Amino acid sequence: MRKLCLAFVLLIMSLSQLNAQPFEYGDNVLNLGIGLTPVYYGNVYSSYSPGLEASFEHGFFEKLGIGYIGIGGYFGFRNSDFDTQTIIAARGTYHFDFLDLTGEDIFENLDVYAGVLMGLRFEKDEYLITNNFTYGVFDTFIGAHYYFSDFFGVYNEISYSGISYYTLGITFKF
Repeated sequence: MRKLCLAFVLLIMSLSQLNAQPFEYGDNVLNLGIGLTPVYYGNVYSSYSPGLEASFEHGFFEKLGIGYIGIGGYFGFRNSDFDTQTIIAARGTYHFDFLDLTGEDIFENLDVYAGVLMGLRFEKDEYLITNNFTYGVFDTFIGAHYYFSDFFGVYNEISYSGISYYTLGITFKF
């Protein structure tokens, strides 16, 4: 948990030097990413493939406080020597509108957000007789999108218990 807090502080400090484009009411965002550091739910000695993640969110509601709310879905998949794990979940995010908060254009291409994820994790264990398990999953995460254009960018997320602790990927905004 201490590492997650430190990572959050470093992320916010480094992102404060960039530019941001706020997420707004009515926006749709599709993220496709690769999880670089797997979350260990079972056998920590098995080798995991990188996690594959996809998420979608839609900007609901007019501005609330200093940002906008996004609601959508999440799909994550990871395979290891011993098991296969899939997460299907609902996802809610709060996108901070630093552009409007500061009144300056220094936050023109960056979208910083935090959120929660709740859903189900399906696990298929290759070595047990009873080999299909279903668990509830709750995750908190922070992240940022950096847009190269109005429609395309990259993103990164730090999470606690999704498919991966750290995810990098591409994002499409429409």
